[in-house]
Amino acid sequence: DTENLERLGEVFEELYDAICLRARQREEAAVVKALPPGAKEAAQRELNAWAIIDSKGAFLAPWHAGEALSPGGVCGRLALSPHVDVDIAPLSLRLEAPSEWHAQSADVLGQKLPVFWVKGNHASAWYKLGEPAEEYRPFLRRECRWLLIAYRIGSFLLAHPRSAYDDVCQVVEGRSWIAGQEAFRLTEMSTEIMLEHAERIVEELGRMHEKLGTNQFCKTLLGRHVKWQKKMAARPPRRPDPP
Repeated sequence: DTENLERLGEVFEELYDAICLRARQREEAAVVKALPPGAKEAAQRELNAWAIIDSKGAFLAPWHAGEALSPGGVCGRLALSPHVDVDIAPLSLRLEAPSEWHAQSADVLGQKLPVFWVKGNHASAWYKLGEPAEEYRPFLRRECRWLLIAYRIGSFLLAHPRSAYDDVCQVVEGRSWIAGQEAFRLTEMSTEIMLEHAERIVEELGRMHEKLGTNQFCKTLLGRHVKWQKKMAARPPRRPDPP
């Protein structure tokens, strides 16, 4: 009887662990597949070879797309449906100052750029931003570093919500927490960038899942961010480079 009870307990624990794992996987999948609010009901179009440019010709990150005023804007080529005659040239399109933007995570490990969406200012359609223009891509990857850090942190905290601040820092720096893949290193990211963009990261974590925005890590990160700002303010100004 004792043996049966112990075996029953082991079976229960295995089933419970499997249920918890599936629940975490569903939560992570929800983060990855989240579309912009209302996008399923609205018209959806796609732009390729896109860039976001301000009125003076400088690049803007997607979260500053609202500042993309004429003669700039979100510029790209409208992707054609496969049912359209292939001899028709792709239509160039410019959206001025989109009213909304959305990032759709393509990788919970934070190693691939997210898929961005923008909504036209005077239109109900959502535009999926496909392949960026070659000249815009390096700028986009540089600007997205904080966002990729947020995705990695969010995925880790969904699986390990009680993790200490130092554990999260190790994950940001490349430690894998995926079962069976602990020996592999992820792309290293900077905790300095995490501290610099702490407020944005916490805001994005809250968007990803309501549990994440109230996690103790977020409170700790914001506290460290304040200290980081004071440290930066106390640094002597950088000397200009010699001519």
